[in-house]
Amino acid sequence: MVVELSHVKQSLYEQVTLVRKQVQTIERLQSLQVQVPDLERQLVGKMVEIDILSQDLAATKEQITPTAERVRELEVALTQAEAREQARQGIDDQMRSYLEFMKRGLEGEKPGA
Repeated sequence: MVVELSHVKQSLYEQVTLVRKQVQTIERLQSLQVQVPDLERQLVGKMVEIDILSQDLAATKEQITPTAERVRELEVALTQAEAREQARQGIDDQMRSYLEFMKRGLEGEKPGA
């Protein structure tokens, strides 16, 4: 009988421990359930904020597109201008060399030289 009482006592202890854990779980769930409406409101607010930011981003992209196209046009124009400048410098260098050559040739033809 003592052994049987010991088993019953152990079983009751385990059941009491299980009930306490279940009570704690229920209390946590109730606490979380109280927070749900506030979290739902926060979620709705964040979703509205995301929608507004998405609209702002789309509007900004629309504003940037013409500017980006203009930048590309200016980059092409700059590249063309740089190419023309390099060509002009090349012509200037060749002309300078030619004039130096001609000058040396004329100085060599002077009488008494």
